[in-house]
Amino acid sequence: HALAIDFDGTIADTNGRKVAWVRDNLGIEITVGQADATSCVPIIGRDEYTRMGQDVFSPEGTMVTEPTPGALDALRRLAEAHRLVLLSARGSDWLPAAEAWLVERGVRDLFADVRSSSGTTKAGVVESVGAHALVDDDTRHLVIPSDHPFLRYHFHPDEATPWRVDGDVVHVRGWTEFDDHLAGALPALT
Repeated sequence: HALAIDFDGTIADTNGRKVAWVRDNLGIEITVGQADATSCVPIIGRDEYTRMGQDVFSPEGTMVTEPTPGALDALRRLAEAHRLVLLSARGSDWLPAAEAWLVERGVRDLFADVRSSSGTTKAGVVESVGAHALVDDDTRHLVIPSDHPFLRYHFHPDEATPWRVDGDVVHVRGWTEFDDHLAGALPALT
């Protein structure tokens, strides 16, 4: 099985960096679960989100970002049984920084491919690479027509309850919950 995995907020804790940036630069408190673009833009505005992105997504900002808890170990486990594809909304200017981050942490070779959804949709890329699942922290990439036959995982550390299914989207709080759900879900797709 192939798995498409988002970078920002899923593998790399860019959402933690966004929380700090918003607090330090705008004096607004947000949670990690409010740091994805869909949730954050209504709170701080498009212009401030863009300004924040210049810092957080820059090569320098990317390289100092920590992994989300358990991400690197989870990627190593997943790569033993699945073909991994990094799927980021980053465009060509900032995608190389994400790839360099993976190299620096010794996990780049776990990915068969690194793709951007810039100019298209993540659903389209998921289908083009033949992935059976997409893991992403931003629901805008997961709320798509149900005729797209792949599993959708909303990676949401602020979630109050253990993994749950909401329509076609499975909400997980972290890598352990994702692993637990995926183990039972993928055999049903084959």
